[in-house]
Amino acid sequence: MIRRAVVLSVSLFLAACSNPAGQTNNGLVALTNAEPAGENCAGGGVKLRFGLDANGNARLDEDEVDSTLTQYVCNGVAGANGMNGMNGLAGADGTMGTMGTVGPAGPAGAAGPATVSINTPEAPGANCRYGGVQVQFGPDVDGDLLLDPGEINAALTRFICNGTAGVDCHDLNGNDACDPATEDKDLDGDCDVDDCHTPNTADFIRNQTTAQMADFNIAGTGTAARIRILDSQTVANDVFVFRGVPCCGSGSTVPRDLFRLNNSGGFVAFGVLGLGNIPAQGAGERLMWHPFKAAFRAGSIGNAGTQWDDTNVGFYSWAGGYNTIALGLGSFAMGYQSTALGTYSSAVGYTTNADGTGAVAIGYRTTADADYSVAIGQRASANGRAGSITFADASTTDSVEASANNQFSVRAAGGYRLFTNATMTTGVQLSAGGSSWAVVSDRNAKTDFAELDGEELLHKLAKMPVQSWVYKEEVGHPRHVGPMAQDFYGAFGLGLNDVTINTLDIDGVNLAASKALERRTSELMEKTRRVEKLENEVEELKAAMRRLEQRLSKQK
Repeated sequence: MIRRAVVLSVSLFLAACSNPAGQTNNGLVALTNAEPAGENCAGGGVKLRFGLDANGNARLDEDEVDSTLTQYVCNGVAGANGMNGMNGLAGADGTMGTMGTVGPAGPAGAAGPATVSINTPEAPGANCRYGGVQVQFGPDVDGDLLLDPGEINAALTRFICNGTAGVDCHDLNGNDACDPATEDKDLDGDCDVDDCHTPNTADFIRNQTTAQMADFNIAGTGTAARIRILDSQTVANDVFVFRGVPCCGSGSTVPRDLFRLNNSGGFVAFGVLGLGNIPAQGAGERLMWHPFKAAFRAGSIGNAGTQWDDTNVGFYSWAGGYNTIALGLGSFAMGYQSTALGTYSSAVGYTTNADGTGAVAIGYRTTADADYSVAIGQRASANGRAGSITFADASTTDSVEASANNQFSVRAAGGYRLFTNATMTTGVQLSAGGSSWAVVSDRNAKTDFAELDGEELLHKLAKMPVQSWVYKEEVGHPRHVGPMAQDFYGAFGLGLNDVTINTLDIDGVNLAASKALERRTSELMEKTRRVEKLENEVEELKAAMRRLEQRLSKQK
């Protein structure tokens, strides 16, 4: 390797010094490339090519390569392996491999002695209070299949003890005898298990796996609750269920649930529409479900009252409070002496009356006595007008009555307010005792102000038709005067559409037109004053001329 480097250096020096006389030496440049293993280098190496930098770009281009200067720096051959070094320290233990399969079972061992037992009576005592059986165990060493005294293993000894003497389920007094008067419940002359399932009027109701199909009375004179039902279930569960066969010609003989109470306090009472009688009538306080009419009542009926008798109960109706009546189909009455007589009617409040299909009366002494009428407030009345809606305030004890079918009537002595946004800053108001709407026109509620050209506005008004006309659907066909909404919107673009005119807009146009006319009037009056002044001056000149003419005529 050292020899190659020396030869290469000498060759490069000679090449650099061999330029012909007078030729510019631009310097020697080199280009290196990897040389694969082959005839030039058995083990591979680096190929070095040289040449003069003729174009002066500081790199060796292919046309500048002098192949006679090409050299190879070859890798040396691998030397012999050195001696093995000393072993390193042992590494940590690797993880345990998986367990191999279980080998085949070994041959069976010799059979041991069998275990045998012996039972002997055990007298009442420390081991068994009421006596029992002692059971001893041990290996049968001699193979005689008997447990001999020398084979007993005392550690395995056990005792099977007798329990307390029981009493027959029919033996109510526990005297181990049959007492026919109190214990022969089925009156068959014998006391047996059948008597356990046949309680009489003096017996307790006992836990049984067989249902006790019997009639019985429950009574009590103490201060504790007459009936208590304890249920320890912590999941949804019915704790109290009444079952019975539907009555009164239903044709069914299959018992069904009539009432359920679950352990969360929920309850349901069942029934069959058109079957059964009303549970209670007359005066008194009660919570009543009447399945025959699928009707519900809750509250009180005064002395000798019949409001909740069957004749005053409508199908699918609901009434609550005091002396209320819900007689109409699907009607609802709530409050104090309220009455809902119409089909699907509702009466709520104090002596309210709803007597019409879908009629609604709410409040104090209100009356909705026509189909689809509504009366709300204090002494509001539909006055027999169908489809009317009447609202009355508390300003007086006089009634507010509808005067026509499908009429909307309101008495609000404190005024009206109609708002058209959530913050109640836009809308209209009718003040107490007032007769016209007051439109919200607060400067603070407005924005995007713009001045008007009065002359242009007058010009548009001059071209706008203003006619007398009649509304097609207005009762009585009275005449009115005014512009058409289409013309007004086309001229001024005010409002939301071309079929209505906002009163605030037309008032504003009229006021702006009045201001424009005022300006014209002021200008006209100023011109009139100037004309009058000029006329006076002319008259004065005429008078002077006449005087001058008179003087001249005298001089002649």
